[in-house]
Amino acid sequence: MTPPHDDIVQRWSDAQADDALADARRLMLDAGVANEAHALTGDPTTGIAQFARLRDADLIVMSARGIGTLRHLVIGSVALETAHLSHVPVVFTPNAT
Repeated sequence: MTPPHDDIVQRWSDAQADDALADARRLMLDAGVANEAHALTGDPTTGIAQFARLRDADLIVMSARGIGTLRHLVIGSVALETAHLSHVPVVFTPNAT
């Protein structure tokens, strides 16, 4: 079996990201909250903090899943590492699922 072409994988990835962000964007718009949504690829532990720095963000808000090892019972490892690397405050919200 031949692996899919990069363009097909990218289109699938973009569609998955759009679906994942749709509900959150709709909730924020309905509440009158100005927002921007961006889908990034790569390592989230460094990517989120780097993106916030590049965009000159004031705040990072992210869900805390808490599915990592024992020391990450309340906050997941990606969220914890993002808070460690970030130059701006990071607010954790409970996972909606």
